[in-house]
Amino acid sequence: MFDNANYIDYNLSYLHSFEYSIQSSIGTLKKYIEENEKWIKQFENNLKENISNDSQLTSNDELVNASYYFNKYELEVQLLQEFKNTHRFSVFITMITLFEGKLKSLCEILEKKVQSKAKLKGIRGNHLQLYFQFLTEDLKIEKNDWVTHYNSIQNLKFLRNSLVHQEGLITDDERKIIEKTPGLTIHHSGQLFTINDDLQFLTDFINKIDLAFKGLIKSVDNYFKDFKTSAN
Repeated sequence: MFDNANYIDYNLSYLHSFEYSIQSSIGTLKKYIEENEKWIKQFENNLKENISNDSQLTSNDELVNASYYFNKYELEVQLLQEFKNTHRFSVFITMITLFEGKLKSLCEILEKKVQSKAKLKGIRGNHLQLYFQFLTEDLKIEKNDWVTHYNSIQNLKFLRNSLVHQEGLITDDERKIIEKTPGLTIHHSGQLFTINDDLQFLTDFINKIDLAFKGLIKSVDNYFKDFKTSAN
């Protein structure tokens, strides 16, 4: 697949190793999500069963039932939601970190191998924009479908910043974006969001990362083909 990547002393095995490391990381994240969701589902099922079988909730007085439920189960119900949020938010943050980290690694190796006049440290902007500019404007890596997936990831990075720096609080403009994003729900307060139980958001996001890197790796290999042609 990478017939041109060994040009100018570029180690052919690097792209293979790079692609393998991405697939390994994505596979690990998917397994991590699966196993933790199993535990959360078991916790939820046990809680529902305990509530359903609780004979103390059969009173004809709704206020008595509500008071009993609140005192015995409300904390566990809240804990369940916290488990879901902590797990799913941490996975999302890890996905963003993975994407940025792998892009950084690729850009750094290209900077060394191509010996471009453009330097990563000389480009201003957030990390994702920095790497994108370096690849597409300075090295002229071809743009294909990977750019569409990159843009989708970049456009949702504010969620990571909200979780890390603002405890999940969102602005009015951010809420409008979240409302249009499948798999996310705005909290009734209007200032927080959750990742839905169907996990569509996490599934879609990790697939975007996968497709972005597959397209980018192909473009990098083509870059060396063009580099080789122009040199000859």
